[in-house]
Amino acid sequence: MLSVDNARAEQTIERFGLWRDVAELLSFHNNSMLYRDMQIVNQRTYPIVCYYLLELDRLPEATKERVNILSYIQERTGLSRSSILNIISSLKTDKCINFERGGYKLKVYGLPDEP
Repeated sequence: MLSVDNARAEQTIERFGLWRDVAELLSFHNNSMLYRDMQIVNQRTYPIVCYYLLELDRLPEATKERVNILSYIQERTGLSRSSILNIISSLKTDKCINFERGGYKLKVYGLPDEP
């Protein structure tokens, strides 16, 4: 990631006429977020947790080593800690997922449609 001063970025965008590119990038980003939200809005807890477990599982291994499963899901949802932990515990008991102590290095082996 690169962080650029707001005034400098605006100046460069203006100088090179990049407003259309900026708008397209923002539109793509907003559309991606909307699609993700549409997939999980009004869902029950179980499918939401499974969705984020699959999303986390698709991250590069180096990233998964640093990401705590519970924190990852809590930061992206309004689900309670106990609800998330109950589902994760059940999935681990059923050998659908595995992770190291502390909830790191997630491995997904296959998630059932419903509990």
